[in-house]
Amino acid sequence: MNVELNVRILAALALLLLPGCSVFTSPMSRHEKASQTDAYLYGRFSVSPSSTVYGLYPIIGLDFACKQNAAWYSIGFSREDPLQVIKIPGGNTCSLVRISYARPGGLIVVKTELVPEEIRAPIRFEPGTAYYLGDYSSSSSVFAGSTRVEMEWRLTGVSDRYERTTADMKSAFHGMSMIPTENKTVQWPRAYW
Repeated sequence: MNVELNVRILAALALLLLPGCSVFTSPMSRHEKASQTDAYLYGRFSVSPSSTVYGLYPIIGLDFACKQNAAWYSIGFSREDPLQVIKIPGGNTCSLVRISYARPGGLIVVKTELVPEEIRAPIRFEPGTAYYLGDYSSSSSVFAGSTRVEMEWRLTGVSDRYERTTADMKSAFHGMSMIPTENKTVQWPRAYW
């Protein structure tokens, strides 16, 4: 392999792996205790990468826009730890509005896609309650060629496993064991799949 080709490959990989903070909302620690002033969104958000670069893979995120605090919350999918809980201020009315597609490591959003209009209904997230959003699955791949990097993402499904995932969440997140839960699984239009 010649030097110019090596430089091109390294430049492409450097763009992929730029340092920085994740664009996704940090999941709650498994040891954190639930608060009566916050609301919690949880579910399984898994990605099955068919290829990686240095162990990193492109990530999908579900983005919620909230009215009361004018904030965005984004749940990033994970291969290693798909069962996630994120904390938001209680009393917010939020809508699932888009899907984010990020470079490996979740550092830079490459593109976004609006979710179908039928599922953008606002949901009021009351304080002291955890809301199950569904069990989501996705696939992704990355290929680093000699002059460019190609990435692919695909949301592959959502299922309602409320009882099972809720039991798993309360077992894994000890500080959430006593919090009431509600099923808010989004029913995606059949045409989306």
